[in-house]
Amino acid sequence: MPGSTSRTDEMEIVNPNTGMSRYKLNADGLRLGEEGQPVTQILGLDLSLNHTGWCFCECAAPGAMNFGVHNLEKSPLDEIGKMHFLVEWLKPMLRPGLLVMIEGFAFHAQGKAVLQLAGLQYLVRHQLFQSGTPFRLIAPSQAKKFLTGKHNADKNVILKEVFKRYRIDVDDDNIADAINMSRIGQALIGLIALENQAQREVVEELAAGKARTKPKRTSKASSLHANRPLEGGRLVQQSAMEPQS
Repeated sequence: MPGSTSRTDEMEIVNPNTGMSRYKLNADGLRLGEEGQPVTQILGLDLSLNHTGWCFCECAAPGAMNFGVHNLEKSPLDEIGKMHFLVEWLKPMLRPGLLVMIEGFAFHAQGKAVLQLAGLQYLVRHQLFQSGTPFRLIAPSQAKKFLTGKHNADKNVILKEVFKRYRIDVDDDNIADAINMSRIGQALIGLIALENQAQREVVEELAAGKARTKPKRTSKASSLHANRPLEGGRLVQQSAMEPQS
C-alpha cells in the first residue's frame, strides 16, 4: 500500500532489562500477531480451585494495579463447577493486548489437590490458546527468587516482601502471589527496572524460555517437567476491560 510503513520500528523497541525487543521477546512465546499490537495489559494469576488470586494492570500505568481473590472454598459448587466459574470469569478479559502471567505447578505437592489444580491449569491454558492470548508460566521457585532473592520462602515472607518491595499491603498470600506475577510480567517487557541480580537472572531465564533450577534429585520423570511457554502466542488489538472481584 502506498505510504505504508514497516512494523519493524515497533517490534525493535528495546527492553532495557534483557537487551531484546521489548515486545517480541523470543521465538516461543510473546510473538506479535499480524497487526503488530504490543502488550498493553498484564494479568497475574495464582490459580487455585478454592483461592484464585489475580492482579491486573494497564501497561500505561503499571503502578496502578487492581487485585483480588476468588474465595470458593465454601461455595456450593463442586470442583467442575468451580473450574467453570473461573474460566467464565476469565473469558471477558481475554482481549488482544493482554499478557497473562501464571504461577506454575509446585511439583512437590501431593494428593487430590494436585489433580484439581492440573485440571484448572490446563482448562485456563486451553482458553488462552483458543483466544490467542499469550501467557508465560512462572515456576514457584522463580517467583520467590524474583521477590525475595531465594528459591524458597513461606507465606509470611511473601506477604512481607510484597509490602516491602511493592508498597502494597495485603493479608492474602494468593493475592500477594498474583501481584508478584504481574510485576514479573512488567519486568519481562521492560516496564520496570530490575533491582538486583536475582531479578535479572529470573528475567533472563524467562526471556530465554527456560528455568534455571537445582533439583534435589534427578529422575526420568522430573526431566519431563520443563517450564516451556506456549508456542505461537499472538497479540492484536487493545482492550480496556478489567477483572471484577
